[in-house]
Amino acid sequence: MALGLSGSSGTTTTAADAQPSGGSVGAAAPSTSAAAAAPSASLPPSASGHPLPAGGPLAPPVGAAGSLQGPSAAPFWQMSGVGQLTSLAFGDGVLVVAGQSGVSGYDLGSNPKWGPVKAPGLAGSGNGVVAGGVVHLIVASDAVPAGGDLLALDVKTGAQKWRVPMPQGASGVRVAGVLSGMVFVAGMTGPAPFLSALDAADGRLLWQKNGVEFATLALPADGTQILAAGTCVALDIHTGDQAWARPLKAAVGTGRVSLTKLAYAGDRYVSLLPAAPSGDSLAAGTVAGGLAAWNAKLPEPVGDAGTLAFVTRSPDLATVVALSGHGLYAVDVASGRVLWQSQGTESFDTASDAGAPQLADTNVYVYDQTGAWWAVDLPTGRTRWKYPVVAGFEQGAEPVWLAVPGGVVVSAGGTVTMLPANG
Repeated sequence: MALGLSGSSGTTTTAADAQPSGGSVGAAAPSTSAAAAAPSASLPPSASGHPLPAGGPLAPPVGAAGSLQGPSAAPFWQMSGVGQLTSLAFGDGVLVVAGQSGVSGYDLGSNPKWGPVKAPGLAGSGNGVVAGGVVHLIVASDAVPAGGDLLALDVKTGAQKWRVPMPQGASGVRVAGVLSGMVFVAGMTGPAPFLSALDAADGRLLWQKNGVEFATLALPADGTQILAAGTCVALDIHTGDQAWARPLKAAVGTGRVSLTKLAYAGDRYVSLLPAAPSGDSLAAGTVAGGLAAWNAKLPEPVGDAGTLAFVTRSPDLATVVALSGHGLYAVDVASGRVLWQSQGTESFDTASDAGAPQLADTNVYVYDQTGAWWAVDLPTGRTRWKYPVVAGFEQGAEPVWLAVPGGVVVSAGGTVTMLPANG
C-alpha cells in the first residue's frame, strides 16, 4: 500500500522587540499561501479498505507482573517502502505522517485521506501536535538549507493554514505543545535553548525566551503556566513572565531541549531526582506555587541507580510513568505511592526524548535498545505484549513512533507498522 511519500525505502522577546542572536521564530512574515505547501488532489480510499482498530475496553493482560515478559503481538497493518519518516501526529481521526517527500494524512486503518503536501519533514524534529482541527509540525525550510519551518495544516484536508521560519541556525526544534490558542516551540540556537510562543491563528510571534534555563520544560494539559526546570521557574503562558520560582532539584540537561524530564499532572508537577548510588526518586510539588508535595523513592534493581531519565503523565492525569535504564514505574500523582514496577532484561533508550514512554487507551508503550516494543497495562503493570522490530531498526537512532487510540504506530527501515492495543 502506498504511503503517499515517494523515494526509497532569559528575557522575554516580543515580535516588536529586538531579535536575539540567530533570529526568532516567525521573524519573517508568516506564509499563508496554499501554493507554498499545497496538498495534491485528495486520494481516494484504498482498494483494500482496511478496517479501523476495534474500540472498547482492552482484554485483561496475560503477561508477567514485575518484569517485561509477555506474548508476541501481530501487526494490525504495515506499509513498506515509505522512506525515512521524521514525525507523526494524530487528531480528529487522522494520522499525519511526515517524511522525506512530504506530509500525508491517513485514517487509523492506513487508508489515505489527503496528501502528500509538498513539505519535506525535518529529521530529529519530534512528533507534531493536533489542536483545534490543525496539525502543527516542523518541516524542512523551503528557503534556508538545513533550516526548519513550523507548518500548520488543516488536519482533515491537508490545506495549509500558515507557515513560519524557525530561527536561523536553530537545531533540534520541536513543537512543545498547543495551549490556550498558542503554539509553543522549543529548540537550540547555538549553545542556548529557546522557547517561543506563537499565535495559533496565524503563526505570529507573541514572545520568546532564550537561555540555558529553558533546556528542560513541561507544559500542562491545560492551565496558564509552563515550568522551566533550569532555574525552576513557572512562566505565565500569555506573557512569558515569571509566575513563581523555587529551588527544585530537577534533572536538567543543557545540550538539547527535553520535554520529558518534568510532567504536569493536574494541580501537581512531577520531576526526576536521579541519585547514584543511593537511588532515584520522583518529587512532586504544587502548580500554584511550587510547594513540595511528596518524594517517592523508586524500587530500582542493583546497578540501576542514577539512570532515571523520563516521566510521562497518564491521560487522566492521575498517574505518572517513569523510565530508568532497565525499569518502568507507575506512581500515584496524589500520594506519591509507587503503584507498580516492571523490569526489563535489555536497556531502554534514555539518550533522547524519543525513548520516553507513551500512553494511549490503558497501555504504556516503550521500546528497548534492541528494537523491541513493549505494551504494559497501566492499571496493573502486567506486560500485555512484545513486538520485536528487527529489520531496519538502527540501535542508537531516534525512531519515529506514536501511541494512538487503538494501538501504537512505529517505523523502522522504511516500513510503518501499527500494532494493535490488544496485541
